[in-house]
Amino acid sequence: MGFRVKIITPLQVDDVDLNRRRRRYGERASGDTEIEVVGLGAGPYALETAADLAASDDAVFEEGVKTGPNECDAVLIDCIFDPAVDRLRDVLPMPVFGPLRTALPLLSLVAPSFGIIARGKDHGALFTELVDRYGHGDQLIAVRTLALPYAEAKDPERFGAAMREQLKRIVEDDGARAVVMGSTTMALAPEVAAAGGDVSRYEVDGTDLLPYVCDGQAPAPRDLFWEMGPQTAIRRGSMKLVLQGKLVEDASPEDDIHLADLAVDMGERVNLKDRDRRLAQTLKEAAEAWRAGIEERWDHEFCPDYQGTVTHG
Repeated sequence: MGFRVKIITPLQVDDVDLNRRRRRYGERASGDTEIEVVGLGAGPYALETAADLAASDDAVFEEGVKTGPNECDAVLIDCIFDPAVDRLRDVLPMPVFGPLRTALPLLSLVAPSFGIIARGKDHGALFTELVDRYGHGDQLIAVRTLALPYAEAKDPERFGAAMREQLKRIVEDDGARAVVMGSTTMALAPEVAAAGGDVSRYEVDGTDLLPYVCDGQAPAPRDLFWEMGPQTAIRRGSMKLVLQGKLVEDASPEDDIHLADLAVDMGERVNLKDRDRRLAQTLKEAAEAWRAGIEERWDHEFCPDYQGTVTHG
């Protein structure tokens, strides 16, 4: 028997929509993962307002508590607003996941800031409240809305035009380094395509998390790099090294090189560069090589007309 996941929709849906959700999750599940998608017998038909979300929370809870102790290995709520997740975690013996709460800690590892593109005009405040509650409010720099009712969002032309506009604004005007799609019915490739983009033109260097979540695989060791202005950082295991790091935006760097062991020093208060000089030098060289490669590609591939004159961060 494989890993069994019960997925609960946040609203009442027809058979066409229910089957679409089943196909979407079935395509993404690993080979031995068993997917069951369950629609609500009561509750809202759309999530437009806070009242709709409150009704969804109650309906999802009522459906969720029917889950038998041996029925599945995990429960996933198919809604970015995570309705009833906390309540169900208190009463069910298996783990209960909400998409937003699950995604934000992972997102914080790869992007210093992010924006959300929501569908409904009233969704912005709901997302802001949730992100603050989950402890990531300082990273959220913008919530843009398509301002499309649920029915109109199914029109490819209207949806595509609204998505093109908001993707452009959230990246170029707001400066988001990552974008969260404000609905589990949105997916990266279809939304980029709807916005007029060709997904095959882009390098998507993300990692498929399903083998780790569903199959219990241990992730392969992987260095993480990031940069912001003159700062460059690398994380290898629990060790994090920052070059030209600073705590205040316009201040001088705190240290040319700062090495910390996050396993025992999450606040990065102790600089270990002198205690472990060999590791510090190894990580420094790796970070500088990565940064040089990024600068080279930036100058020659992304902004050839402004070679040597563009600062990015």
